[in-house]
Amino acid sequence: MRMADHARRQDLLQKGRRLFAASHADSRSMAALAKEAGCSKALLYHHFGNRRGYYLAVLEDIAREFTAAIEPDPTLPFEAALQGALGRFLRLAQAEPSTFRLFVHGGVGVDAEAEALVQGVRDAALVFLRHRLDAGDGPRFRLAAAGWIRAVETMTEQWIGGGELSADALLELLETGLESVRVAIRMDRRQARAAS
Repeated sequence: MRMADHARRQDLLQKGRRLFAASHADSRSMAALAKEAGCSKALLYHHFGNRRGYYLAVLEDIAREFTAAIEPDPTLPFEAALQGALGRFLRLAQAEPSTFRLFVHGGVGVDAEAEALVQGVRDAALVFLRHRLDAGDGPRFRLAAAGWIRAVETMTEQWIGGGELSADALLELLETGLESVRVAIRMDRRQARAAS
C-alpha cells in the first residue's frame, strides 16, 4: 500500500535529517539523495522542488521541533517555565545529536534562508526572556540575551559530545549563566531612568 502524501513527505524529512547530517546539501546530487532515501528523484522533486528545497524543508522541520520544545508553559513562574523549556531542549539535542548539530551549523554564514530558520528559534527564546523578565528592548538586554542563547547552543553541543555532566548539572549551569541577562536588564533600566 502506498503511503499518504503527507506521511511520505514526513518520512522523507526524517530521512533527510540523517542524509544532510552526514554531508552538506551541496555535496550530493538529487539522484544520490533519492537513492539513499529509498525513493525516486521524481518524488523528491515533487515534494521539495530541488536539492536546496529539500535541505531547507529539513531545517524548517527541525526548527519547528526545537521551537515547540522551548515553548514555555505560560502558567508556570519564570524559573519553572525556563527549566521546563531548557530540559526539553536538552533532551531533544541528546536524543538526536546529529540533528542538533545539523541545525545549529547547517548553512549558517553561507545560506541566508538556512540561517533565518536557526535565527527563528533563537528569536523565540529571546521573546520568552523579554516577556517573562519584563526586559523591554534595551541594547544591553538584546546583546546579553543573544550571547546567553548562543552559549546554550555551544554548551549543549559540547555536552552531547562529552557527557561529563548530568543533564541536571548542565541545566543548573545554564540557569546560572542567565544572571548576565538580568544584570543587563538592570543596566538598561538605569540608563532609561537617567535619560528621562
